[in-house]
Amino acid sequence: MNSPHRPCYQVNVREEFTHSWDFTNVGTQTWRGRKLFFSNHAEVRPRASQIYIDIPDTPPNGNVKISVNMNAHGFEKLTECAWIMIDEEGRNCFLFGSTFAFLIDAKFEFNG
Repeated sequence: MNSPHRPCYQVNVREEFTHSWDFTNVGTQTWRGRKLFFSNHAEVRPRASQIYIDIPDTPPNGNVKISVNMNAHGFEKLTECAWIMIDEEGRNCFLFGSTFAFLIDAKFEFNG
């Protein structure tokens, strides 16, 4: 994987933004039927436009860019949004439970 490690978005509590991951399949098998899953969506306030994102079939050494629209959801807090790559049966694709997390640092900013 070649996405930055845990980027942090400084946003207004009402702000919407897009997060993107750039993945490289460094293995020897084509990725098929994989998805990114917002694994802690029920425990955090920020909302995603979708909690499952299909990953297109990706051959070895192939690259893929995946994006999701996020909403800070009106709540001031520093939050980690944890995403995992799962297979067709919902199992984490990485033995050590790798997450593809990012942080949202939401603050109330009055522009009056």
